[in-house]
Amino acid sequence: MSANNDDKVPVFRQWRQWYWFVIVLLALQVILFYLFTKHYA
Repeated sequence: MSANNDDKVPVFRQWRQWYWFVIVLLALQVILFYLFTKHYA
């Protein structure tokens, strides 16, 4: 094994952008599930 860890992030340039993407996606899902349950209640 190599001590050099130069993994490239495939879509975004930084891991921080991946974290923000996941947070926004999860927040969007929460909002959509809230709206769906409110609509069909």
